[in-house]
Amino acid sequence: MVDRVPRDSVQSPEDQGLGGAGRSRRRFNKAALASAPLLLTLHSQPLRAAANCTISGWVSANVSRHPDGPEPCGGYTPGYWQGPASARQYPEWGEQREELINSSFGFPGLPSYTLIAGGGPGRGGGFEYLTLHDAVRGPGQSRVAEFNGMTERQLLRFGTATLLNARYLMDFPLTEAQVIDIVTTTLLTGSYTTAAGDTLTAPQVHYFLENTMDGQQSWGSYA
Repeated sequence: MVDRVPRDSVQSPEDQGLGGAGRSRRRFNKAALASAPLLLTLHSQPLRAAANCTISGWVSANVSRHPDGPEPCGGYTPGYWQGPASARQYPEWGEQREELINSSFGFPGLPSYTLIAGGGPGRGGGFEYLTLHDAVRGPGQSRVAEFNGMTERQLLRFGTATLLNARYLMDFPLTEAQVIDIVTTTLLTGSYTTAAGDTLTAPQVHYFLENTMDGQQSWGSYA
């Protein structure tokens, strides 16, 4: 399990130099701000996730209500998780990336997918079970025997990257449980229905997941 430290639990530099009484006064002063006008209170609260960063908001957004366009959701791309920098920045990922895609670290409800290693049987290669690290690699680098086209392969690639974003990034708008549900349901049934009743095809789910990553934001109405 990944340990995350809430931002509010990190002691500020100002508090580090205060004794118990000083910190108590600071807490009292902060509490007193609660009686300030409502506008101040609203500005002090975390902003809720942008509409395009949730699957229901992405697919049903009225573009006219968002004239500034979709907002960044803060996720890393599959290319980042594929490279060595991610394993250095997140050591837990470095330890877990060779776990199978359907292990408890990935998508437990999926079957065991088969990676075509090398040139495949009879061409100096063979078959191996797909790992999390294989999944975030490009389709040309890791072919999956069970996938006939690019849609499922890209869905699994971006789905795995989104799962890692949910696991390791504090402010990412999706939870691990949400990502697992979206990806597993879509790969097993070919579509995903949101809580609001909107049904997305597998390509649309892929585009939604890609939209949560840096520089890739979009609206579902254009997918």
